[in-house]
Amino acid sequence: MTKLSIGQAWSETVEVVKHEGRLIVPIALAFAVIPATLFALAVPQAPVGQMPEPGAWTLLYPLLILAALIGQMAIMWLAIAPPASVGESIRHALRRSPSVIGAALIFGLPAVAIVVPIAMPILANPTDPPPVAALLFLIAFTVVLCIWVRLMLMTAAGVAEQIGAVAIVKRSWALTRGHFWRLLAMALLYFCVAWIAIKAVQWVAGAVVIVALGQLEPWSVASLLIALISAITQTIASVLFAVLLARVYVQLAGAESKGH
Repeated sequence: MTKLSIGQAWSETVEVVKHEGRLIVPIALAFAVIPATLFALAVPQAPVGQMPEPGAWTLLYPLLILAALIGQMAIMWLAIAPPASVGESIRHALRRSPSVIGAALIFGLPAVAIVVPIAMPILANPTDPPPVAALLFLIAFTVVLCIWVRLMLMTAAGVAEQIGAVAIVKRSWALTRGHFWRLLAMALLYFCVAWIAIKAVQWVAGAVVIVALGQLEPWSVASLLIALISAITQTIASVLFAVLLARVYVQLAGAESKGH
């Protein structure tokens, strides 16, 4: 079995961000920060603990996800095989996006079809969810999480290799074989640390902005600043994780090719 060093992958992630930062930053701004900021401003405000009222803004959500995916793919390509320019990495991401999107749908559509119906009773009564629904949701979420861990290298494999959607799914499954627990621990640790850091920055920045500029109003300067800060912090976390996954892919795919 191929050995996987998360420490090595993280060290390489830091080096990639350091050396390719001048190319990563404009991609992250164009495909993540700016779209996420505008989307946050377009979403109507809702009471704490409640979802915003559905409206035209929901049509922007698929575009936001698509933009983020293209940006993530371009950044992964920089981390796998640094091209000469930002334009080249974006063009490569666009060329490979149909296959990667197809692979994502192979996993995503069944996952949504399973989890969403189970989650509906919980969303209808979040303060006192039905015990059976809560248990079923926990089981379904655990199953989906376990499958996602085996498929977390789909985007990297789809960017690096000229293969179709089904082959991307199979490739990620093969690369992650024998590394489930290490990859799961890596993802959980990263998400926990990133979540704490993001919330801390957003809380401090939000308090400063409100004190300096007053309460939030739709499309106000205060709302714009908070949306921008939120988008930047979340983008930094997603960029680091994308590069980390790319270096994990390089490590496993490279070791596999040497083994052959």
